[in-house]
Amino acid sequence: MMLVKIGEGMVSNAYLDDGNRVLLEGKREDSFASYTRLKRNLDLLDGKIKSISIPQNAVLFEPNVEYPYGAFSFDYVKGLELKEKYLTCSKEDKEEIGKGLAIFVSEMQKINFVGNKEEEIKINLNKFNKSLSFLDKYLTEEEMGKLKIISKKYEQFMINSEFCLTHGDLQEENILLDDNNKLCGIIDFGNMEYYVKEIEFV
Repeated sequence: MMLVKIGEGMVSNAYLDDGNRVLLEGKREDSFASYTRLKRNLDLLDGKIKSISIPQNAVLFEPNVEYPYGAFSFDYVKGLELKEKYLTCSKEDKEEIGKGLAIFVSEMQKINFVGNKEEEIKINLNKFNKSLSFLDKYLTEEEMGKLKIISKKYEQFMINSEFCLTHGDLQEENILLDDNNKLCGIIDFGNMEYYVKEIEFV
């Protein structure tokens, strides 16, 4: 099997094999945990997203001699990143891409998945407050006070919001277009979670 390197991130090196599959090879100790979560996410979506292509047929490789930090493989989703094609898109193309994204988001939100909202609120507040603790030494007391007020507002926002299954990272590198500038695929479901629906439009 021949592998061609197609990308490099903090957690993985990414390769494309001659069978048209992507292989993510772990680079650090938490890689396998990331792949386990990603496999769970993709399994949840299996057969439920009809409007566009997404990674399918996911296979998880536990840490071994060949892949000390584990590996993950899935079908390659063909298309060019929106960031590469944006300048060639007409106003009409952009409107169609927007409509396609809205359909995809709607499909995600309709998946019958019920998570623990209370637990997710705690997790997200912990992330926010952990970030505050890192910033503490760089900010004044007044600035930290403002951020603590925002933390309370964020908590109230989550309590009052409807939670659903979200992709969580719909940015230009994860939105794929075909040769005619039509939305054809979405990739990178590593941030998928049960969360506020507004995250898709941030």
